[in-house]
Amino acid sequence: QAFRLSQQATALSNNLRYKPGIALASRSISNYYIVKRVPQKALPLLQQEMAYWQQLQRPAEIATVYTALGQCFLLANRFEESATYFKKSEELLLKLRNTRALGTLYHNAGSLYTEKGDNDLAIEYLIKSLGIQETTGDTKMIGATQSNIGRLLYQTKNYPKAIEYFLLSIQSNTKAQDWRNL
Repeated sequence: QAFRLSQQATALSNNLRYKPGIALASRSISNYYIVKRVPQKALPLLQQEMAYWQQLQRPAEIATVYTALGQCFLLANRFEESATYFKKSEELLLKLRNTRALGTLYHNAGSLYTEKGDNDLAIEYLIKSLGIQETTGDTKMIGATQSNIGRLLYQTKNYPKAIEYFLLSIQSNTKAQDWRNL
C-alpha cells in the first residue's frame, strides 16, 4: 500500500511540478527497495532525489540522501563507496548539528564495518550511535543498535556481553513496539 501511495504522490507532484514532493516520493520508493534489499532499483531514485535537493539547496535533505546512498552501496557490497557517502553525510550533519540523524548514520556505519570484518571500528560506531540515540530519545533505533552490538559481541565470542545487549534490545524493542527488530 505504501509503495502504491508513493507512486501516486510522485504522479501528483510531477503534475504540479512540485520538486520537494517528487523528491520525497522518490525517497519513499527508494526506502522500499532498500528495505527489500534491492539496491540497484533504489540507486536511480536516490540520484533523482539528490538532484532535486541540490537544486533546492537543502543540506539536511542532501545529508539524508548521502546516508541512503551509503546504505545502497553497503547492500551491494561496495564498501568503499558506502564509506564515502557516509563520510559526506557525517560532514553535513556535523555542520547542521543534527545529532539524531548522526545517531542513525553511525548505526549504519557500524553495519558497514561489521560487514567489512572490522569489528573494532564497528563496535566504536555502534556504541557512539547508541549513546546519541539514548541522549536524543530515539527509541525506534535504540533496540536495533543494541541488537547489532549483541550480534557483534556474539561473533567475537563475548557471550555474556552479547546476552546483555540482546536482553536490552528485547526490552527496548518491546517498549517501542518495534516487532520487526525483535
